[in-house]
Amino acid sequence: MAELSGLLGEDSLEYVAQMKPLIRKSYGIDFEEFLRTPMNYADNPKIADKAKAMEKDVDAFIDQKIASKGEEKAALDSDLAVIDNDYKKINQLITTKASIAQVPYVRPLFIDIGEKEEIVVEGYDAGMDQLVTRMINISDYIADMSSAYNNYTIGSWLFSGKTKYVISISPPQSDIMAMDRARQEIKALLESIYSKLNTQ
Repeated sequence: MAELSGLLGEDSLEYVAQMKPLIRKSYGIDFEEFLRTPMNYADNPKIADKAKAMEKDVDAFIDQKIASKGEEKAALDSDLAVIDNDYKKINQLITTKASIAQVPYVRPLFIDIGEKEEIVVEGYDAGMDQLVTRMINISDYIADMSSAYNNYTIGSWLFSGKTKYVISISPPQSDIMAMDRARQEIKALLESIYSKLNTQ
């Protein structure tokens, strides 16, 4: 029997526990048990459809929690707007310098980084031009590994050569972002469960 702690992070586990009464009321199912051992519910009528419907319940639950944090959300949006602007500046710098140096610049779907040195920056500053130039000069290729959050981009770039370096913009510390990560984690598990049950 799989343990949920091996499938979900701490925040996700906390929200699953909080959602148990809601899921039990709607579907007559123990949410934690269902996530842990979904195939035990294979004989439950339309169980795959119920798993898919639970994704909407997760959205509604997290949305309600985020709605109660109006001031924090406004502050987060402000921080993310600055980070997004810094991403654009740094990305333009990398794009231009990589083109001049004829170093390939790609946006991969997936990349296995392995050993790396990571440089975390607050954002764009005067030293970034020299840092990017140095990184490009020792790179075989550059990969944009930036992540999207809502309408914003949080910059992260891999400079791959004899040594792999990653330059990342430090993301804001936010309960709201933690909630959204938990949302995606729980929904990804439900999607996996739906796929398994739907093939039965």
